[in-house]
Amino acid sequence: MKAKYLIICTVLIIGISIFGCTANKSNGKSGIDSALNGTWIDSKGDEFRLNNGNFEYTWNGIVKIKGTYIASGNNLTTQRTHINELMADLTPGLLSKNELETALKNADVWEYYSNDFDNMFSQTIGTYSINENTLTFTVDGDMEIFNRKN
Repeated sequence: MKAKYLIICTVLIIGISIFGCTANKSNGKSGIDSALNGTWIDSKGDEFRLNNGNFEYTWNGIVKIKGTYIASGNNLTTQRTHINELMADLTPGLLSKNELETALKNADVWEYYSNDFDNMFSQTIGTYSINENTLTFTVDGDMEIFNRKN
């Protein structure tokens, strides 16, 4: 069962790394691109919600990641602040870094997460483009395409 948690965590980390994005149109706030605001859906039906410097990533209808972003030129730096550990049979809901570390230690699975734990909450920087209702993110050569939800 602990191996299952490690696999799920690894998949989550890979998915998280996709969300370093970019922005360049300000809505009056430094580092905010209002063109990014809204809900964007990928080919799997997962949602990426962006709103004036805050984001949420929803996977299978559950908010899995929450954080902030700052736009600069065509780069967007995302900072994950909360991760949902429902999949690890821990306290369900979005947990901060400290809360998640405590929950993993209390569940006696810290050893499986400790090596990559800081990466789960690290910053990601990538590029993006918006073409009509299509948002394309590229991080470390990996591209993810989202369509604006109406």
